[in-house]
Amino acid sequence: MNEQTKYHLMKRREILKSYSALDAGWEESDESQSVEQPELFLEKSDNRIVLPPHEETPLCNLSFTELLTARQSTRSYEDKDMTMSQLSYLLWATQGVQKVVGRKKKAGFRTVPSAGCRHAIETYLVINRVSGLQAGLYHYLPLTHELELLDEQCDKKLVLEAVEGQKFAAEAPVLFLWTAVPYRMEWRYVQKAIKYILLDAGHICENLYLACEMIGCGGCAIGAYNQDAADELLMLSPGPSGEKSYECTVYAAAVGRKKASAEQK
Repeated sequence: MNEQTKYHLMKRREILKSYSALDAGWEESDESQSVEQPELFLEKSDNRIVLPPHEETPLCNLSFTELLTARQSTRSYEDKDMTMSQLSYLLWATQGVQKVVGRKKKAGFRTVPSAGCRHAIETYLVINRVSGLQAGLYHYLPLTHELELLDEQCDKKLVLEAVEGQKFAAEAPVLFLWTAVPYRMEWRYVQKAIKYILLDAGHICENLYLACEMIGCGGCAIGAYNQDAADELLMLSPGPSGEKSYECTVYAAAVGRKKASAEQK
């Protein structure tokens, strides 16, 4: 390992800490300076679809121990559409809103934990095979439990490029793509925000795994994605940016109905 590589690894390792040698001289948070907080939720389209109530989704009869034991990464799926009800349950389980509190400073309590209840993650979906939904690119509205249709002509080549050529993910019934809106977390936590955002993404994906098992589906987390292609697919601004509205892809996962011959690990 050469010295330049060691130096860059050293800088990246600082993200793992609760404090950082890179923190010296940073200003106080915007919250402490009474800057108005960013919006808790993004809305991108008027073309909306109401999802079925998650409470009506049929669930498997598994104990919690059985659920944890059954959780595996699944890369092969039954050649059958997922249902709107199943998708509804997965979205609620990973980002569903329990309640919103506060007047001047609002916080949205969800089905997953988040540092300071900031919830900087947004959920996008490439839908290939869900009964009752046309194929295309969607964005989830957790407050109203709705989907926004963003693009019905989803570029299949770009989807495949976005997941680094992993065909099982590009062709899965549903491909989850999670983005971060960093300022939503930076407003309070400044330099520690990046670490907290990545921890939040992990909480969300684990909920997805467990929720999949409850509805007879399987999922596979994808950390090896193509940043530029994924951001282009989601129509996000390319490259680094210090703008408060900046948003970028941080994680992905493929989901489909389980089949007996599924490749697992």
